Amino acid sequence: MKKTITCISIILFSFLYSCQKEPDHSIRIANDSDRTISVRLDDSILYEIESKHRSAYRPIQEGPHTISGDYSISFTITGNGVYFWTVKITDNDAELIQE
Repeated sequence: MKKTITCISIILFSFLYSCQKEPDHSIRIANDSDRTISVRLDDSILYEIESKHRSAYRPIQEGPHTISGDYSISFTITGNGVYFWTVKITDNDAELIQE
């Protein structure tokens, strides 16, 4: 009986674990400038990032997005599959990089 329960538990766990889907797109913000920055993603998520640090990845939907605050950039997330994106902020510029 214990073997049956163990076997069913393993099968159920494997099935449920395999059903968890990784987000299609994830984004982080990298601060390569010489000062702490304060930026907002899509007017909702506020980031305070120290110099030479980066935020953690967070899921993001396809479509147009903006970053405002100490730096401004508009960009569009597209593509089929799983992508990791970084908005790299330097002293003079901000750019979107696909990793």
